[in-house]
Amino acid sequence: MTDRPLMQWNYRTNLPISRKIEAMYANGELTPAQALPYGERPPEELYDMDEDPHQTINLANDPSHEAVLEEMRSVLADWITDTGDQGQYPESRVALQAVKNRFGDYARGPEFEGMSVTRAVTKGKSE
Repeated sequence: MTDRPLMQWNYRTNLPISRKIEAMYANGELTPAQALPYGERPPEELYDMDEDPHQTINLANDPSHEAVLEEMRSVLADWITDTGDQGQYPESRVALQAVKNRFGDYARGPEFEGMSVTRAVTKGKSE
């Protein structure tokens, strides 16, 4: 999902080193390569794994790689169709609410905007 950074905050937020790195990112103290996991993601990414094994140079907007990018788009579209990948469908509000109820503030992302933890109701009874 390109609507969130690679380093999703909830996985390591409580670690002191993560808080330090996030502060460094906010203060502009990281190199461009170090900042990649924390900033906005481009809609598409394409890397030359032989020349750039650490995936720091995105070639998706490079016209000389357009044919490869088109091929990868096609491969992805076929894979989504062939496997019935559920990522192509948005989660229902009911499913999102269940996640929010279970994980509370750790369930953070655009899909949870405006949601708060509610008490679950099962078979007509509050739990």
